[in-house]
Amino acid sequence: HLKARLMYDVSEKISAYYRYFFSATPYRDEPDDFQVEAAAGPVIYNKKLRSLIDEGYAVDPIIRVIQLDKPKDYKVTKDTREWKTIVKDEIIYNDQWNDVIQKCAISMIKRNVITLVTTSFIRHGKILNELIPGSVFLNGEHEASYRKEILNAVRRKEIPCLISTLIGEGIDIPS
Repeated sequence: HLKARLMYDVSEKISAYYRYFFSATPYRDEPDDFQVEAAAGPVIYNKKLRSLIDEGYAVDPIIRVIQLDKPKDYKVTKDTREWKTIVKDEIIYNDQWNDVIQKCAISMIKRNVITLVTTSFIRHGKILNELIPGSVFLNGEHEASYRKEILNAVRRKEIPCLISTLIGEGIDIPS
């Protein structure tokens, strides 16, 4: 994602009569969103996700909201831990959470559904990769040629589950 300020600065250096900008996320509810319109001008065409789905370019997402049981010793208190400690304790090394992700992924794989698990943390991806049989973990530390090879294998349906820190919006998988 190109930050709005950078987009604006770059657009100022382009001396073209017409400039076209394409974005799937022109407005992200951030303070500098006005700079997107200042750089690109008003939106002249808006393609809705529903029409992309209807035309076969996108698929309906499967979104699951899973309520985790609170641990028996759970108390509501002011958490004074550093945010990094909270991430480690409550996401990366949270056995209950990782067990839920594992079960969901295995359930999807058993139904022959290509499964994408995204995470923001390399260590978390490695843990999930150990928990989910047949999965492959892909992150920015891998060479571009390896990433391309893995993504192509997923598209060919040779890899049932991709875990990645790179693919927040998904990938194209032929039906």
